[in-house]
Amino acid sequence: MEEEYGKQLLLEPEDQRNLQAVKDRIFHELIGEDGHGYCRTYGSGVPRRFVYLHAPNSSETTDDIIQKVTESVAKKFQDQLNMLQARIDFLENKEKRGTDQNGQVCHHKNNCLNI
Repeated sequence: MEEEYGKQLLLEPEDQRNLQAVKDRIFHELIGEDGHGYCRTYGSGVPRRFVYLHAPNSSETTDDIIQKVTESVAKKFQDQLNMLQARIDFLENKEKRGTDQNGQVCHHKNNCLNI
């Protein structure tokens, strides 16, 4: 069984051999699809959606999956960038509030130091 799995995997394009969806597809081609209400190797009562959380729909192409992942990563990156910019703005405003008009650092209302 392992030998056949290896042969089938080598028939796939090299850039897709490490994709979990490709490995899962080959595995299911060899041992058969899961039955109603269970995954073959997990026993009864374990739904397929619990085992394969991110399995693509059969109608999704590799390009669709790549686009979804790219969009997800771009959104997370933008969220992080926005959060960092907000933090920088906060720190800059805090620093500006800590000096008076003459460039003195004010720790208390009437206690300013020349810088």
